[in-house]
Parts: sequence; structure tokens; C-alpha cells
Amino acid sequence: MQGGRYWVERAFEDAKGECGLADYQAVGWRAWDHHVTMVMLAMLFIAEQRVAHQPGLALLTPRDIAEMLKETLPRKPQGKQALVNQINQRHARRRSAIESRHRSQRSLAVTGAQPRDPAPLRPAGRGSG
Repeated sequence: MQGGRYWVERAFEDAKGECGLADYQAVGWRAWDHHVTMVMLAMLFIAEQRVAHQPGLALLTPRDIAEMLKETLPRKPQGKQALVNQINQRHARRRSAIESRHRSQRSLAVTGAQPRDPAPLRPAGRGSG
């Protein structure tokens, strides 16, 4: 039983490092469930690829498979103008968020009210616990 712990820990390291298990920012349980499901599907794909290539590539790792996918999957050509448009849209959203924050700070300063602490976020959908 003790020898199995290494492989479980190794699977979690691979899921965090190569499949994005540690990269979620979920507010609710449903989003977290979806994220973990996608990570598990990615890990299943990697495991299947390792089995399929096992005789020839005994040392194939999840990182190797991720690099192979990055190299072989087709990329959507964007072009310079599409990149500029994408950056401008992101900057417009940031500018809007900054202006909104400044408006709320000014309204607090005028009324003399203290900023309200937001309520702690709790995952929705699962009973109290």
C-alpha cells in the first residue's frame, strides 16, 4: 500500500503542472466541478497516449505529450490587426474597470461613508457545511 502513494502524488503533480488543476478560479461548486472534470479528461488523454506509445517511448511524460500537442495542433492565424484589436479590447475593459472604481471611491468620499467589506464568497449549490 505504501508504494502506491508515490504514484498518487505523482498523478496530482502532473495534473497541477501539465493540465491546470491548480489554475482554477471558481466561485461556485459547479464551475469547480467542470474544471476538475476537464482536468481529469486531459489526464485520461495523456494516460492513453502514454500507453499507446509505451513500447517505443518508455520515458514519455505528460510534459512531453503537452509539448507534442503544442507543436502539432493547428493554430488559428490571427495576424497583426487581430492582435492589436484584442489588446485594445482588453485595455478598454481595464480602463472601464478603473473608471468604475474611481467613481465608487469618489461617491464614498462625498458621502463620507466607509467602504463596505464584501461578504465572503461561498460556493453555491451544496448545502451548508
